[in-house]
Amino acid sequence: EGHETWLANTVGDSVNWKSFEWAHAADPDAILYANEYNVVVWGTAPAYHALIETLVAKGAPIHGIGAQGHMEGDIDWNDVKEKLDYMADLGLPIRITEFDMKIDEFSVSDLNMAARYAEMMRTVFSHPAVNGMVFWTNWDGDAWRAGSGLYDAYRIPKLAADTVYH
Repeated sequence: EGHETWLANTVGDSVNWKSFEWAHAADPDAILYANEYNVVVWGTAPAYHALIETLVAKGAPIHGIGAQGHMEGDIDWNDVKEKLDYMADLGLPIRITEFDMKIDEFSVSDLNMAARYAEMMRTVFSHPAVNGMVFWTNWDGDAWRAGSGLYDAYRIPKLAADTVYH
């Protein structure tokens, strides 16, 4: 069971797979991903895995697995890899749909931010099931998590921007 359950609890869990059917009917060319948070950070991977198995079994046209990556102040690349391995056994491509870190909250230095962002990119892009990664914010002026942008509040590139580029 995913985090957002109000609608399914209100109208029935068939809305979970029917929504994919409706989206596919509206646009048969759309590539449809499920999406959940805390999959590569904390412990929601087993529940998410089970949900996707159910959706696929019910005929939902799911083309990929979205896994949000809102990390804390560090990255345990081995833990991320293990969770990606676990989700990959479903046989669908995986995309990190939201990546950021708690940079200011954990007082992560510019150098360590660049190293952690590079580590995350190497970890996910070296995994054969991963086909993409989306940064949740580009600049600190609009960041959900303070300091997590690749550019500061004045849109000046941080070391992490250069590291990600290269």
